[in-house]
Order: sequence, then structure tokens, then C-alpha cells
Amino acid sequence: MIPIPSLGNRHSITVPLMNIFKDQQTKSRKAHEGQENKKMKLIKVQIADRTGDTTQMMEPSQARQAVEEHRSHWLFLNSEMVLPQQTEKIDWDGVQSVRLMSPIVGGYGEEGL
Repeated sequence: MIPIPSLGNRHSITVPLMNIFKDQQTKSRKAHEGQENKKMKLIKVQIADRTGDTTQMMEPSQARQAVEEHRSHWLFLNSEMVLPQQTEKIDWDGVQSVRLMSPIVGGYGEEGL
């Protein structure tokens, strides 16, 4: 504790020293983490096909490459379906998740009647 003298009388106020440093360290750590997150933006990428699915955290350039490699898959960005023609216009700064799914084909044949 640090004694802090008061202005008008002989009493002093005591301030916990560790709390001051903890607050300063927390602010500094949060600022540093914010800078790191801006440098290392990661996108959750899930690729699903007939064999199962895989989920990875990727940098935007890697996520773009995965989208290009799976052009026949359905593409969902932040849970919204995106058409293949729209991939050139994607703002990757706003993308938090990418899901690539094999197209689902439904229906029945003559045997189902």
C-alpha cells in the first residue's frame, strides 16, 4: 500500500499498490492481444463431404484457397449461402466462418412410387 497524504489535514489515504499495477497490466495485455488479433485474423473453416467433415482455423488467404479448391461444394459464409458467382466479391475481413458442403441431391426414382 502507498500512503497518499491528504491536502488539508494530517491523515493519509492508503491505496492498494497491486491493484494499480493489475489494472495497468490488464490494459496493456488487452491492447497487445487486440494488435495480435488484427495481425492474425483466423477464420473457422469446415469442409464436409461424404466421408465426414473437418474443421480448421485458417488465415483468410488459406480460406480463400479452400473455397477455390472446393468449387463444386455449397459455400456458406457466416451461415449464409453464397453463390459461386459471388466469390470474387467476398469481403474476407467480415468473414468469421466458412462451411463447404457437398451438394445434397434429393428425390426418388420409379421404385419409390
